[in-house]
Amino acid sequence: MIDRRCLGFVCAAAASLAALFQCGCASHAIEMSVQTRAESYRMLEDPSAVLMSSPPACAVLPANAGTTPGFGAFLNTAMERVLRQIGASETVIPPTEVGNLMVERGKRADLNELLQSWQPSNVLDPATLNAVAGELGVEFLMVPYLVTYGTNNDARFSFFGITLVRTGWTTVQIVLQLWHAPSGMLVWQSQGISTLACEGVIGPPVATGETARHAVIHMLQDFLQGRSESVIVKKLPIPKRTSEDPLDPEPPAPHVARPREAAATVQPADPDTDDSNLNPTKASDGGTSGRPRLP
Repeated sequence: MIDRRCLGFVCAAAASLAALFQCGCASHAIEMSVQTRAESYRMLEDPSAVLMSSPPACAVLPANAGTTPGFGAFLNTAMERVLRQIGASETVIPPTEVGNLMVERGKRADLNELLQSWQPSNVLDPATLNAVAGELGVEFLMVPYLVTYGTNNDARFSFFGITLVRTGWTTVQIVLQLWHAPSGMLVWQSQGISTLACEGVIGPPVATGETARHAVIHMLQDFLQGRSESVIVKKLPIPKRTSEDPLDPEPPAPHVARPREAAATVQPADPDTDDSNLNPTKASDGGTSGRPRLP
């Protein structure tokens, strides 16, 4: 005869397992932590003019990732998404476009020489810097560098040796530098570290590019708003699952544009959850005031 206490324990364990698998994720949010620190070495009259001038005054070089150059693509896509997010996709030349332009003009060797000159001293060669900036028609070049990245997971809840809930996290550390091409001087520099963590039955990983985006958006907002550092800790909603698999019985709903709200009712956008334009103001090319100037 089965012991009633043993039977009750087994039933309770089965109910707990069912609840875990039904909920899917132990935590219904992604934990985010971002820390940044910036230094300015040359004062700019209007930092926003560096990123918001038309025609562009700044270009972002393809990301450097040290000994693992292939992972620079994560930072490239993060940079381009952030430029769209802050409304600078047309006023800053993104890294992919920089590469394409230099290849089209037969200057790929110059671009590679400039990127290679950055190591080991982290100082760009002034002559090559000025040549590449002149070819792109900009005054400033931004250098993104992926210092470190890492993904891991850890068992949080086990039952009879079976792991039921894991915590997965991704951490990236990034450096951004802004160089003034005509003078060959470093104008601004920032370092940021971002960690995203999520709990789940399978231990869902967090994308490296998305983790990098959270660091970059706050680093650029520091630059635009003149901050020397930021510390952000918050919970983000877990994105809803979408699928384009033709066998999926529930295809994603079509995108529906949201109506534009009146200016008086618009709430400030959250850089971590809202992809809308965070800084729609752009400097015009109608005069010299729209271009960044060093004193």
